[in-house]
Amino acid sequence: MIVAIAAALFGMLQTAVGYLLVKGTGIWGITIPIGWGFAIVNFVWWIGIGHAGTLISAILLLFKQTWRTSINRFAEAMTIFAVMQAGLFPLIHTDARGWRRTGCSRFPTPWASGRSSAAR
Repeated sequence: MIVAIAAALFGMLQTAVGYLLVKGTGIWGITIPIGWGFAIVNFVWWIGIGHAGTLISAILLLFKQTWRTSINRFAEAMTIFAVMQAGLFPLIHTDARGWRRTGCSRFPTPWASGRSSAAR
């Protein structure tokens, strides 16, 4: 029963992320600049969690605690997970469709055609 619920929730997550990747971040209704606060706050949250894990490890190391091994492992795993999450945010939230950023699409883009004002 629990596995079925978890599978259903995971399927809903995949559907939501897939819809986000297809349609873009406009589905959030962020048509005003203040609306970007949602994505920015989430990004900063994950960066903060990464810093917290590093701080926990550093404090335990500085105080030379003999019992710190398991807590250090947890803090370092937390840091790695948080950095991976934070690394996804610029990829997903800037355009959600990364192929537009790279110029690898079959549709012409200013970057792929050399017509960008930044390239001149």
